Amino acid sequence: MRRLIMLILMLLVLSPCSAEAFQLLWNAVTTNSDGTIITDLAAYVTYYRPSSTAPWELLGEVGPTATSVVVEPFRVGQFSVRAKNALGIESLDSNIAVTKRPNKVTITGVIR
Repeated sequence: MRRLIMLILMLLVLSPCSAEAFQLLWNAVTTNSDGTIITDLAAYVTYYRPSSTAPWELLGEVGPTATSVVVEPFRVGQFSVRAKNALGIESLDSNIAVTKRPNKVTITGVIR
C-alpha cells in the first residue's frame, strides 16, 4: 500500500526577484505522514488563489528535487505547495503564503 505524502512541517516563503516577479521557496519533504522515509516523491505542485474564498488554481508542477519556483508576473493573492507521489496523490496544502502589491516608491535626488 502506498502512503499519502503529508506536508506537516513544510514552510513556504516568498522572496522578491524583481518588481514583477517573486520566488516561492519551500523545505523539501522527507517523510510520509506515518514517519517513514519518502521513496516515491514525484513532484511539487504549486497553487494560487486571488482570495481566501476563491478556489485554488494550478500554477505549475516541478520535479521532486526542486525547492522553489519563480512566479511571474507578480500576482496578489495566496499561494500553496503540495507534494505529489508516484501515484499522483497530492499531500495537504503547505502553509499559505500571501502577497500584496507593495506601494511604489520613487526616490529623487542624491543619497549621501
